[in-house]
Amino acid sequence: MNATQLFFGLIGLFLALFGIALAKPYMTKKPTNIHTFKQTLTKLLPSHDLLVKDGTPSRIIISLDGIQKAIIIMDRPRADYVMGGLPIFTTNKLGKLTAIAHKIKSLDRTIH
Repeated sequence: MNATQLFFGLIGLFLALFGIALAKPYMTKKPTNIHTFKQTLTKLLPSHDLLVKDGTPSRIIISLDGIQKAIIIMDRPRADYVMGGLPIFTTNKLGKLTAIAHKIKSLDRTIH
């Protein structure tokens, strides 16, 4: 290999990397935000009231008739837990909201 071939190979490599850098934003999923979660939950739980708390981590407080039913925290998925009698769900995927909504609908006890 002479210097000219190496030079053209290097230019080709840079062009390929530049093309990948340009195409990557179109190939990756857009990150979800807490307001997208709220819109989805509004469709799944139409009779519930939803209150969004922006912050780190963002969360949605779900209540029914003024009584808190659950909290959904937008963070890495973890096991569901109960704190102070209030179920807390942690997820960062829209696909998991349907299962969480079914769990919230199935809560039959009143939390004071």
